[in-house]
Amino acid sequence: MDTSASCHNRDVESTFRGAVDADLTFIALPTDGSAPFITEGPQEDHNETETHTVRVEDIRGQEQLYSLDKDAFLAVQDVASKSTYETFDSEDDIRRVYYPEVEALLLKNIEGARRVKILGHGVRRESAQNHRQPILFVHCDHTEEVAARFAREYADSEKAPELLGGRWRIINVWRPLNGTVLTTPMAFASANSLNADDLFSVEMRYPDHKDWFSGIRYNSTQRWFYWSGMGNSERLILKCSDNALDIGKQAFHSAFLDRRAPAGAKQRESIEVRTLVFS
Repeated sequence: MDTSASCHNRDVESTFRGAVDADLTFIALPTDGSAPFITEGPQEDHNETETHTVRVEDIRGQEQLYSLDKDAFLAVQDVASKSTYETFDSEDDIRRVYYPEVEALLLKNIEGARRVKILGHGVRRESAQNHRQPILFVHCDHTEEVAARFAREYADSEKAPELLGGRWRIINVWRPLNGTVLTTPMAFASANSLNADDLFSVEMRYPDHKDWFSGIRYNSTQRWFYWSGMGNSERLILKCSDNALDIGKQAFHSAFLDRRAPAGAKQRESIEVRTLVFS
C-alpha cells in the first residue's frame, strides 16, 4: 500500500503554494573555448557557473494546460502504486515492483506509446550522509546524440530496426518517496520558451567512462515552473529527447532551495526513472 495519503495529510498545512522567486544555477561555457564538464562523485568538480534569480510559476491546479509535445513535461495525478517507502531501499525491489508501474504509467499516458525500455534509475535523499543529493544546477539528462545512441543500441539488441523508423523519446519519471515535497522542489522549463541557440553539450566525467548531457544558457525568455506540494501519488514526466520535428524536445530542470521552507523542514527524498519510449 502506498503511504502517500498519510504523509500528505501531515505535510499539507506546511506546503507553500503559488509563484516563487528562486536562484537557479546554470553551467557557464568556459571562456577559453574548452568543452564544459562536470565530474561525478563526492568530490565534484565542474566549470564555472552562473546563478540567476528567476520567477518560478506553480502549475498546481492548472496541470492540464501543459503537454509533452508543447512543453516537454506532463503532470499526472492520483497514480495507484503498490510500492512502499521500503521498496526504494532495495535495488531489486525497485526493479521488481516499481519498474512495471513506470512502464504501465507511460503506456497509459503517452499517446501512441507501444514499447517502454527502462534505462535505469536514481534515488536521491537530501541528507549530508547521502552521496546522491538533489541536483542543484540546470540540465537535461542527455544530448540528442546520446539519446539516438541509446535508441540504436536497444533496437540492435532486440533485432528490431523498425523501431528506429518510428518515433522514440527519452522520458524521465520523477516522484517523491517520503510525502509532500517541502524543501527542494523540482523546477522545470517549458520547452516552448527555450531558444535552441542557448543549448550546448556538457561532458560528464565518471571514474571509468564519460558521457554527455545538455546544458543551457540563461535567457530571460525562459518560463520556469514547479509543482507545489507534490506528493507520493503524483508523477512528473520530463522529456529529455524526441526524434519528432517541430515539438518541444527537452525539459531542462533543476532542484531549487525554496526560501519559504522553515528550518528543520523534512528533507526531500525522490526517485527518477529514465526510460526509452517507442511509438
